[in-house]
Amino acid sequence: MAGKIALLDRGGCAFAVKVKNAQNAGAIAAIVADSLPGCPPAGMGGNDPTITIPSVRVTQDLGAQLKAALPSGLHATLITDPAQLAGTDSQGHVYVFTPNPYQGGSSVSHWDPSTTPDLLMEPALSPSLSQSVDLTLNHFIDIGWIPESTTVDNRPSLGLTLGILSSNPTRGETTIGFTLPRSEDVNLAVFDLRGRLVDGLVGGAQTAGQHSVHWNGKDIFGHAMPSGVYLCQLATRNGRVSDHIVLVH
Repeated sequence: MAGKIALLDRGGCAFAVKVKNAQNAGAIAAIVADSLPGCPPAGMGGNDPTITIPSVRVTQDLGAQLKAALPSGLHATLITDPAQLAGTDSQGHVYVFTPNPYQGGSSVSHWDPSTTPDLLMEPALSPSLSQSVDLTLNHFIDIGWIPESTTVDNRPSLGLTLGILSSNPTRGETTIGFTLPRSEDVNLAVFDLRGRLVDGLVGGAQTAGQHSVHWNGKDIFGHAMPSGVYLCQLATRNGRVSDHIVLVH
């Protein structure tokens, strides 16, 4: 393996041990093919500060394709793409947990464990989980666990407001104001009219009272959004409000 990228099968030893062995044999990088079907595979666990070569875990199907191409010669390049979010497709849509075979009670009811940082509603606990509601509140609403009209304490959500404070239509940066009647976790984001996430503005615990945040007219990848109408939505455990932003160039 000296001077080459090692192609390894996932087996009984830990990922860190497997990659360290490849490094010790002279490999310049390592690709680990998963042992079970499913897409995408979760990240590789373990930690060894002495490992200096890059490594990546790929699906079982992709591993089989790579192995089939080895006899005729195979060239691979490992890169980090800053525009690609871990656990999402090329459009930034988050994967849900869809293992093969189907797992009753878990499949399609959880975020895929390949997301980084980890999300609350993944199929297994992780030490890197935060206390932010992240996308989990929206997920609960989507699958019917929390009806949009239901409040946790059975009282109407008085005082929850959202509004555009700057000129609207706007040619660029927009100031968005919101008021919380109590301290709680919130999720403030901008969506296009097809319901696709454009940019996340606020996620996590916020104090009661008035707040303001700016949106620069760009998506989560830093790309300027075209002229159009966008939906700004504030969601909490006790209610949801929204307003429209008109962007012109």
